[in-house]
Amino acid sequence: LGRDGELLPSFADTITEFTFVGSPKRGLLRVCVGGELVNTEEGKIPQHPLTSLNGMLENFFTTVADGTLDNSHQSMIARSLPGSIARWGILDTLGNWAVPPVYEYLHDPINGQMIAYQNGNYGVIDAHGDTIVPFEYKRIINYNGFWRVNSEKIGEVYFNWRGHQILDIGVDSISLFQENYASYRREDRWSYVDKQGTLVPGGGYLQARPFGEGLAAVQVDSTDWAFIDTSGQLQTRLPATTFHDFSHFSSGRCLFRRGVQFGYLDRAFREMPLPGVLRKAADFDRGRAIIELETGVAVIDTSGNFLIPPGTYLHLTAWNEANLAVATLPNNQKCLVDSQGVRLHETTFDDIILKGG
Repeated sequence: LGRDGELLPSFADTITEFTFVGSPKRGLLRVCVGGELVNTEEGKIPQHPLTSLNGMLENFFTTVADGTLDNSHQSMIARSLPGSIARWGILDTLGNWAVPPVYEYLHDPINGQMIAYQNGNYGVIDAHGDTIVPFEYKRIINYNGFWRVNSEKIGEVYFNWRGHQILDIGVDSISLFQENYASYRREDRWSYVDKQGTLVPGGGYLQARPFGEGLAAVQVDSTDWAFIDTSGQLQTRLPATTFHDFSHFSSGRCLFRRGVQFGYLDRAFREMPLPGVLRKAADFDRGRAIIELETGVAVIDTSGNFLIPPGTYLHLTAWNEANLAVATLPNNQKCLVDSQGVRLHETTFDDIILKGG
């Protein structure tokens, strides 16, 4: 339908009926032709071998008696019937086939690419139907902007959006990419790789933390932590008996844990002065950090001075992109505060959920 509720002529000319029509994603519509929708709770086995909710129809809507729309995607799938094969494709907003309906299943488009299922294997195609990740894998998921696949030969493999394999060795685990780098584990040792697939020199660490501002904390052995740069060069060593864990640098400060207490290091790897013993602490974000002292929740700057003193609020969420945070007042009511912790309205609420900006 168009914005005024009219049936778009181009779609009417293309085909008269779809088994399924997904929500538009950047001008692309995921559709199914043929077959039937099946309620999985009836115990029917579909043609598509679903192993998780990832394979179910994310945006299926069914009309109920009162004429409203009910999202019932978690129990509906499509399967082929004798004489009516279910095939999936992609339409553009003019009703033209961007990807012809030849696949046994398609996931919703992500940045113009989508996971497809064909002949017992998964692959990834783009909006023109060109293959990005070959149809050689039993499992593919989108992972922080990359395609993570399961290979029977070498385990997990990662592809970028251009179809370039960024790790050609089997790995046991890989972290989220941060500042262009991710840590990965192989045989209980950690190393780093960038988004182009280049391995950072060194590696083989007991533990590896995310890169932040060009530095990453790694545990080199049972006695020492160290910080390395993006070339793998060690910048300093710190005793593991004094420092038990690290986060990453942000706003020139790195959060660390010592037993059940927390602190921050500056860029010279010196401990930052603090207004008291930190029972909880968060990474610095745009020059401020939320901490918890014995006297309550507070916010400090990179010098350790209070921006919001303890006792002002019972709890604070992290600030979002628009510099808004949700504060819990002493009476357990909630309000929005700005970057300085100033209340933005007198009315309070039982709950507030921030959605992006």
